[in-house]
Amino acid sequence: MAFLRGTLMIHTLFYYMISTLIMCAHTLSATTLITGNGTVPNSFIQPARVRAFDPVTGNLFIGTAPGNGAYALSLFAMRAGIFPLSFSPLPAASPLVNQGIQFLALSAAPGSTNANLAVVIYGGYNALFNQTSALVTNTARTLTSVSPQFNDAISAPPAVTSGIVGIAASDTYVFAPVRPRGGANFGALGSGLAVAQIPSPLGTPLVTLDANTGFIGNLAKPINGTITQIRGDTGPAPATFLATGPNVNQVATYWDPLLQRLYLGFNIQTGANPAAIGKSVIVAYPDPDADNAITFSPIAADTAITGGAVDEIVVGRGTPITFRTRNLNVLHASTGPSYLIVYGNQTVGTTLALQGNIFALPLVDNPADPTVHGTLANAQAPLQNFKFVVPATAPGQLLTDVSAAALVGAGEFSLPTRAILSDIFVWGDTVYIVSSESQNSTTESGVFYSQAQFDAQGKILRWTPWTKRAFPANGFVNAQNPEAASLFTVDPVSATVVAVGGNNNQQVRVATWSPGVSPGLIYYLNQNVRGCSHAVLDLDQSTRGFEGNTLSRYALFGGDRQVIFTRVSQAYQPTITSPQEVILDFSSSANFLPTLLPQGAGPVYALEYSRQLTGTTSNYFFAGTPAGLYVFAAPSGAGFDVNNLSTLSSSPFTTNIWTRVMNIPGAVIDIKTTGNVLYVLSYSSTSLQPMALTVYRIPFAPTIAQMFAPANIYTIAQSRVGSLSEAIFFYKIAIISTTDSGQLPDGSQEQLVLATNNGLYKSSTLGGVQAAINQVAANWTLIPGSRRVTASLYNGISIIDNASIPISPPSTVFPFGLTDSGNCGLYNTSVVRQLAGTASTGPFNFVPLNFITDIPNITIDIPTIYDFWTDGTRRYAIISYQCTGRRLAVIPYAGSLLGYNPAISFLALDPLLDTTSDVFWIRPIGATGLLLASTNRGIIGQS
Repeated sequence: MAFLRGTLMIHTLFYYMISTLIMCAHTLSATTLITGNGTVPNSFIQPARVRAFDPVTGNLFIGTAPGNGAYALSLFAMRAGIFPLSFSPLPAASPLVNQGIQFLALSAAPGSTNANLAVVIYGGYNALFNQTSALVTNTARTLTSVSPQFNDAISAPPAVTSGIVGIAASDTYVFAPVRPRGGANFGALGSGLAVAQIPSPLGTPLVTLDANTGFIGNLAKPINGTITQIRGDTGPAPATFLATGPNVNQVATYWDPLLQRLYLGFNIQTGANPAAIGKSVIVAYPDPDADNAITFSPIAADTAITGGAVDEIVVGRGTPITFRTRNLNVLHASTGPSYLIVYGNQTVGTTLALQGNIFALPLVDNPADPTVHGTLANAQAPLQNFKFVVPATAPGQLLTDVSAAALVGAGEFSLPTRAILSDIFVWGDTVYIVSSESQNSTTESGVFYSQAQFDAQGKILRWTPWTKRAFPANGFVNAQNPEAASLFTVDPVSATVVAVGGNNNQQVRVATWSPGVSPGLIYYLNQNVRGCSHAVLDLDQSTRGFEGNTLSRYALFGGDRQVIFTRVSQAYQPTITSPQEVILDFSSSANFLPTLLPQGAGPVYALEYSRQLTGTTSNYFFAGTPAGLYVFAAPSGAGFDVNNLSTLSSSPFTTNIWTRVMNIPGAVIDIKTTGNVLYVLSYSSTSLQPMALTVYRIPFAPTIAQMFAPANIYTIAQSRVGSLSEAIFFYKIAIISTTDSGQLPDGSQEQLVLATNNGLYKSSTLGGVQAAINQVAANWTLIPGSRRVTASLYNGISIIDNASIPISPPSTVFPFGLTDSGNCGLYNTSVVRQLAGTASTGPFNFVPLNFITDIPNITIDIPTIYDFWTDGTRRYAIISYQCTGRRLAVIPYAGSLLGYNPAISFLALDPLLDTTSDVFWIRPIGATGLLLASTNRGIIGQS
C-alpha cells in the first residue's frame, strides 16, 4: 500500500509537469510608499541618513537629518502586513524628537526579541563627528539611557573627545571610536575606542568604562599608527591615518553577535620603508579573563603577509600602500563558515583605491582560542565541523584581490572616481550593495546583489556577478533619478524589500507584489501570453557569448504554443561590468515579440539558449513542450552568430521560425546548457516501454539537420537501465561545473545532476559529461544521502540565476523533493537541499546537511514543493496549499541570528497574492529589479 501511495504521488507530480494547462485571466507595477510626516511622494520632510534592522522581529529603523520632528527615528514593522504602510513615530517625550541621527546600531543578543538601539546624534545641526555622547533606547523608544561625554585615550589629564566617529553595540556594551581632544582627526595621538556599559533596564545613564582595564572610569583604548595591531609586530615604521580626502574621520565599525567580536576598519598608509606593514582592520573584544578590558587582536599575523605586489586586501607590506576600509560586515554562510565582508581595497602609491571592490575573507571560528578567534583564517586549510579554525600564519594562506572566493560580485562594481557605495546589506549567502549615483554609460545606480557559490566542503568557491535584481529600476516615483537608492534592507523571513532614495533621500518604498501597468513588461505579458506561462528564461549580463558581442539582454516567456521574446535592457558597453539601461516601454516591436510554435505543440514547459561564442553560427533558442523539442532557427535550419543579436524588430528574430526536431521523441521536460553541449530530458511511452525517460547529450552544430542528426545525439541516461535501474522517473537536470587537477576553472568541464524518484544521481565522467557518448561513459552514481526512507523522490532542481561560464561557472544547485516524515509511504511533505561540488569524480555534497535551519533537532514540515528560487537571502517556494492549489511561500533560513525556527509564510497578508490560487514559477528578470511569478491570474511582479 505504501508503494502504491508513493507511486500515485509520483504520477501526480509527473502529470503536472507535462500536461497541466490552466487558462489565466489577464491582470495588470509600482513600489509602495511607506508614509511618515512627508507629503506624497515623500515619506519624510527631512532626508533619511542611517538605518538599523532587527532580523528577529523584522523591525526596520530609519534615522533622519535634523528637523524631522517625531520621525527623527522611525520604525517600520516589515512583517506586520498592515496596509496602508506607515512609519511609527517617536513618543513625544523622547529626547530624540527633532534631532538628527548620525550613527545607529542594533544592540541585541543573538535571537533576542528585546533589542535596543545605540544612537549618536548630530553634534550640531550639520556638524559631523562632533557629538561626544551616545545613547541607547529600546525599540519602542520609550526608555533611554544617555552616556556622559566620552574622554579620549590620553589619561593624564583626562579630557573630552572632539567627537565620536562610529558606533557599534553588543547587548551589554556600546563601542565608540573617538577623536582626540582639541579637534584633531582620528588616528592622531589620543584617538581610541571608548566603551560604555548598558544598564538594565534602561533609564539610568550609560556607565563609561576605562576600556584598558574594564573598570568603571572614562578612558578610551588607544588606536593610532604606532599600535602593533596596525603597524605589525615587525613593522619598522608606524602607519599614518589619512588626513585628507573623503575618508578622514571615518571608521568602519561592526559588532558581530555570533562571533562576539568587534571589527574596526581604518583609512591608513604604510610607513616610509619598503618593509613597513599596514593592517587596516583590527579585532576587538571584552576579555572576560581580564575583567572585560578591551583586547585588540591583529587581523592577521605578520608572518602571513606575502608583501610586494600581492594585494591581500586588509594587510600589506611595502611603501607606500594606502588602505581605504569603508565598511565591514560578517557573512555567516549557510554552509557554516564565516567571512569578513570588506568594502575597500589597498593601492600602491597615490592612486585612489578602486571604488567598487568588495571582498569576502574567511574568519577563524574557534572560541576556544580567543586570541585568534575572529581573525583571518588560512583559506587553504580544511574546515573542521564546517568552520575555519586554523589562522593564517604563512604567505599564501590569505586570499588576494584576484581570488575568486574573495571577489564578491566577480569583479569591481561600476562607480565614478571618488564615488562610494551608499549602503551594504549582508545576510545569508548574499551581499547587497546600493549605489545612489546617476545612471549613465559608466556608472551604475540602484540595488544589486552577489550570491556565494560553494565547493563540496562548504567553502565559498566564487561569487555571481553583480546583478540588479532586488528592487525595480524605476522604484522611486517623481524622482530625478528613479534608479538611485541610498539605504536598503531585506527581511529574510518575509522576503520584504525596502529601499530609501528618490530626491534627497526622502522616499522610503517597499517592493510589493502588484499587477503591471502599461507600457511595462508585466502588462504586455498579460496582454499577450496565451493561457498560462509555465516557463521562463532569463538571459542576463553574464550569459556566455554576450560579453564583447551584443548589447541587448533578453528574457523569454513560454505560453500555450507560444514563446514571447522580450528585450529587457541594453548594456552601454559589451562587458560584464557595463551599466545597463533598463527598458520600460514594451509597446515597441523592438522590445516585445510574440512568436508561435507549429500547430499541436502545446504549452511550453522548458526554454533554453545555445550560449555559443562569437564566430560560430550554432546559436539557437529551444522550447520544450508535451509534443517535443522545438528550435528557433532560420527556415533553412541555420543557426545564428551572437553578434547578430540586437533589437527584436531585426534579424534573426524577425526571420527565424520554430521547427520541431523529429529525432527527439516524446515530451520534453527539461533543457539545459552552459554553452558546452545541449542536454535534453524527454519522456516517451510505447507499448514495449510505457514510461521511458531519457537524457540526451547533443553537441552544437551550424544547422538543425547537423545538430540533430542521429549520429550527433548521444543517449547518456535511460530510466530503469543499468545504474539507473531503480530510477523510474526523471524530473529535472542541472549542471555543476567541475575542475580537475591541473585544469583552470573555466567551465569547460561539467557534470549533470539528475532528480529521480530514487534519489539524486550525478554523472561521474572523468573529464566531464560534456564528452560522454553513452550511459556507461556518463557513469551515473547515486549521491550519498539522497536516497533515504524520508527523502528519496526529488521532483525538481533550482539553479543559481546568473551563474554562467566562464564568468562564474555554476557549482551550487538546490534540489527539492518529497519526504515521508511519518515513514508511512505518504510522501506528503517536502525538503529543499543545497548541493555543491567541484571535482568531476566527486564528491558532490549536501552543505549544510540541513539547508532550512541550523538549529539542532529542529525540522519544518513543508508541503509539496513545485518550484524554488533563492538569491541567497530570500527563499521563495511554490507549495501546495490546503489541497486547493499552489501558493507562493517563503521558507526562511532559521539561522542562529534569528534565534527561533520560523514557520513557513504563505504571504497571505499580501493583497494580490491572497487572490491567486495557483503559482507556476518565480524568477528575477535581468537588470529590471523585477521578481516575477506566473499565476492563474496572469504574471505578477514584486516591484
